[in-house]
Amino acid sequence: MDEHLFEFMYESSSESANTSGLTEEFMNLSGSTSENEEEHVPNENFLDTIDGYTDQDFRKHFKMNRSTAHILIERYNTSALYSKKEHGRFCKVGAAKEIYMLLWYMASTSTFREIANRFNMAESTAWRVIRRVIEWLLSIGHEYVQWPSLSKARDNIRKFYAMKSISNVIGCIDCSHIKIKAPVSNKEAYFNRKHFYSLQLQAVVDADKIFIDIFAGEPGSLHDSRVLRRSSLYQRALDDMTSTFPFNSGLLGDSAYANTEWLISPFRDNGFLTSAQRQFNYLHSSTRNVVENAFGLLKMRFRRLLHFTEHTDLQSIVRIIICGCILHNICCFEHDSIEDENLI
Repeated sequence: MDEHLFEFMYESSSESANTSGLTEEFMNLSGSTSENEEEHVPNENFLDTIDGYTDQDFRKHFKMNRSTAHILIERYNTSALYSKKEHGRFCKVGAAKEIYMLLWYMASTSTFREIANRFNMAESTAWRVIRRVIEWLLSIGHEYVQWPSLSKARDNIRKFYAMKSISNVIGCIDCSHIKIKAPVSNKEAYFNRKHFYSLQLQAVVDADKIFIDIFAGEPGSLHDSRVLRRSSLYQRALDDMTSTFPFNSGLLGDSAYANTEWLISPFRDNGFLTSAQRQFNYLHSSTRNVVENAFGLLKMRFRRLLHFTEHTDLQSIVRIIICGCILHNICCFEHDSIEDENLI
């Protein structure tokens, strides 16, 4: 993650989720029923319903194993953020309920109105709860999104070499567009080459499709190479390449990136590539697929990231994007995979 953004995010999350000035943002979020889900009658016993889900049904709705969700619940229950008071009064609805609300929000395209109805609470309370759990996840994210240590870097090099025999690779880099509504100001900057408004998510993943560096929030019109140059990863590579990329290692990136000492892009096909160059490009592309697969798994599991139809506050969207990446890594560490599954 970009260090400036990382520090900003985590400084914000070290305090209780701020609900002052909430009204304007909440009013923008309080929308109509989503197209793919009917509006629900308030369910006073929805936690009992969740407890009664089969493991298969639980995965269908929350896009993760019940055991993974329980790990989150147990840790959140003992967190300082959950135990704090809001405006001098306790405003908790139960750790399990709060985690389930966040996971339901991330895994679906349900509106806040639908989520509030489902969990039997006011829409403003639902938004406050989800904000609080997001801030908690951001506060622990540094434990799950980490640049590889020397031993992990060596392990990544070995795993990447086992794929297609490309040496000294510790990660693959790419950007993914996160679709948003047209921003109120400077909207032209967010209109990308694919003809929709978006924020850029730049990520480096290891051989296990785990995010080891994320940088989110740049306007969608920016070229991938420019997003990289604006990230702290680029500055770290300039300042201390040896420590950032030990063992003469580097990253694989697509043709959007220029070749550097620490980033290898494919040969540009000008119609005169040698057979050896074409073969290298094939091996390069096959290895680099891990980052594209990671983005695909991220959006398959957390459908909220497919399109932000309610949010207009870009800072909130960036927080949610990073929250999704943290949850993705947590699932990976718990061996909670959704590959080869149809959980949609």
